[in-house]
Amino acid sequence: MTNAQATEPMTEAQLDELAQLLDSDLTPEDCMDLSMLQGYLTAVLVGPEIADPEQWLAPIWGEGTQAAHFAAKAEAGRLVELVVMLYNEIDQQLQTNPEEYEPVLYLDEENELQIARPWCMGFMFGAALNEAAWQPLLDDEEYGSALLPIVMCADEEGRAEMEASGEDPNQFEDEVADELPEIVAVLQEYWARQRAETQKPARAKGRRR
Repeated sequence: MTNAQATEPMTEAQLDELAQLLDSDLTPEDCMDLSMLQGYLTAVLVGPEIADPEQWLAPIWGEGTQAAHFAAKAEAGRLVELVVMLYNEIDQQLQTNPEEYEPVLYLDEENELQIARPWCMGFMFGAALNEAAWQPLLDDEEYGSALLPIVMCADEEGRAEMEASGEDPNQFEDEVADELPEIVAVLQEYWARQRAETQKPARAKGRRR
């Protein structure tokens, strides 16, 4: 779905428009917000290929009849256009400078802490679209642990366990937020290697003499 003409970075005005549309009365109540959307699209792009764009596009609006009704609205066209622009921008960044990836996060201004949970939840939603294909990474001793902070940040039960044990889940979120660019680069490296391995031509067997 990458469009060579749409790989320029989105302007602040376009990002603001996207954020406002996602949070507007036009969209279903369980539509993703901008941070969750970026995490979601990052998982879609970093991980195993999803051939059909509709497979990852439809869940952005949520589930049920309300989401289906929105998808049929004329206003959905502009939102889809902006989502595709963000998708292409993330794709370009991951292909060229994954180490410079910048997650879109919210800020708890009162406590000056970054809020990473929406992004992490979006990432896990994206990985869940192709859950079986992600399993090799989870089983890999070297790379599997890279995903753990995202899993823990997105997990509501894990958050409750932290609170019960006296830990501050908000502080944990802030720490995960700082780690996200490095985590994304590690995951990008893993899946790039996997794709390179699967694309290697089979070695021809030589004749015995």
